[in-house]
Amino acid sequence: EVPFVLAPAVKIEGEKRARPALRYVADFVYSTADGRLVVEDAKGMRTPVYRLKKHLMATVKNINVVES
Repeated sequence: EVPFVLAPAVKIEGEKRARPALRYVADFVYSTADGRLVVEDAKGMRTPVYRLKKHLMATVKNINVVES
């Protein structure tokens, strides 16, 4: 499992505690023979949180998560 930080921790004015960083944890990360990075997730269920994090991986990190 490999973590990717999608948004850093933040202290929101008026709240007592800081919010932790938003992370996506990939099941597998590897490089292909041509040097391309592959992030793979073995999904049983595509929850709304997973779909949001997959979207953020594509927009923030420019990484498309492959589902297996």
